[in-house]
Amino acid sequence: MGTSLLDQLILWLETDAAQRHITNLSLIMAWGDAISVIIATYSKTVMSLRFSLMVNNIFGMLSGFTSGALPTIVKHVINFPINFLRHKQMKTLIENVNNSNKKEINFEWMKPFMHPISFSKGDYVFHNDEIADRAYIVVDGQVLIEERKVMLEPGEIFGELALFTGTGRRTASSLCLTDVNLLYITYVDLEQLYFEKPEFGFHLIKLIVSRSEATRLALMNGY
Repeated sequence: MGTSLLDQLILWLETDAAQRHITNLSLIMAWGDAISVIIATYSKTVMSLRFSLMVNNIFGMLSGFTSGALPTIVKHVINFPINFLRHKQMKTLIENVNNSNKKEINFEWMKPFMHPISFSKGDYVFHNDEIADRAYIVVDGQVLIEERKVMLEPGEIFGELALFTGTGRRTASSLCLTDVNLLYITYVDLEQLYFEKPEFGFHLIKLIVSRSEATRLALMNGY
């Protein structure tokens, strides 16, 4: 039964009608391939670009099958999983950034990149207008940002602002109100994390903006 159906299919494929259908189908796939490439070219976001390229890969594979073009088939078979993976990675990245906008970031994952350092009560971690090369996280104790009258508790990051200034200098002084244990990270490592972990970079920008806004409001209110 199966052999007879297969034989009939083979015989049908050899007919002129079958060849016309295959030619028409190949033409449709070729047009789909061409149109999806044009759409991908004019895509304005990475997500839409990758999606358009995946559609292009599907049309390209079908076009290659119907025309018998092996190089075309191989090209699109290889590119489809790559585009699918990049699309998935970008989607995950966007979701992570959106989630970071809804909750405070946990800095525990940064510890392997940081180094411990301690200060005694009354010490300054840094002074205003100093050249800066590192940021800190409070582990134990309390740190006061003098010019802004802001008290920092364990788990809070500070000293990051100078990384984003044109001069690279501290914009405030930090005074230890108690004996303090800190973790510090160099700006070189911080820059690397900023680019490697975009949700962290997004949170860092939010933190800087919120602190700048708090400083602006304090100055307006005469504090």
